Formats: sequence, structure tokens, C-alpha cells
Amino acid sequence: PYEIKEYDIAPVMVMSIRVIVPFSDIGSSMDSAFTRLYGYLTYAKAKFAGPPFSLYHAENCGETQLDMEICAPVEDFVPEEPDIKARVVDEAKGRMLRYIHKGPYEDLGKIYPDIMNWMEENGWEWDTDLPMREIYLNDPDRSRPDELLTEIVCPVRKK
Repeated sequence: PYEIKEYDIAPVMVMSIRVIVPFSDIGSSMDSAFTRLYGYLTYAKAKFAGPPFSLYHAENCGETQLDMEICAPVEDFVPEEPDIKARVVDEAKGRMLRYIHKGPYEDLGKIYPDIMNWMEENGWEWDTDLPMREIYLNDPDRSRPDELLTEIVCPVRKK
């Protein structure tokens, strides 16, 4: 079900919130971050430039916590807030595992052990020089949970 190909993901301007959270709080932390980010960006009259996504950074990940950044692509930056930063997410080039998940966001956590096991069995590992990403392809306010589409993109390297 997984495939690895060469990809080139272009740089993108984003407004983002980055937090380190316990695995047990991912869902509620993500909901809070998206609500805060999109509430502020709507207030600031930001012009959106693509689907939102999350980045998972390796440097602060561990057995019990996740370093995640919630990103809203924008046409132009708006003023920053203490918790909301403007930045360009760098280009990502190279081999990447890509997978489209269809179903509720709550089920995403069940996918990652399968992905990691598949990579291990096939001689691959997460290239932690680049963040893993989840791209939310449709709007949860306009789609039923079983119709939600999330693209998982994991940079990989041979072991």
C-alpha cells in the first residue's frame, strides 16, 4: 500500500504554531492550535494559499512527546503574534513515502506504526533531516469524518 518515489515539494510561505506535546494530547493540542491559528489569520485577513498541513520535527520527538508545527499556507505574511510565526517552509527534495489516508483524523495515529513497520521490513528509515508532514486535503467542516483525506509524506533514506 505504500510507495517511495523521488519528489520535489516547493517552498511555501506559512503562518504557523509550533508546540511540543505529549502523545496523549495530540488531538486536543492540534484542535487548539488550528482554532487559534485560523482564528487569528481570519481576523488578520490573511489570504490562504493551499491546504493546511502539519510538520513533525524529529529534533524534539521522543517516546512520549511530539514536536509538531501547524501550518497555514498564505499568499503574504501577516503580523506575527507571540505564538504565531511567519516563515518559509523549505523545499523538500528526495525520496519520500507518500500515502493517502481516507477516514477520521482520530485514525491517523494507527497508520504510523504500520508505516514504520513497512519501512523497517523494506530497508528504509525516516530521514530525520526533514520533517514528516500531514496535508489535510479537504475541510473537516464540509466533509464527513469517513470522507476526510490526509496525505502523509515521510522523507526516507536507505538503512
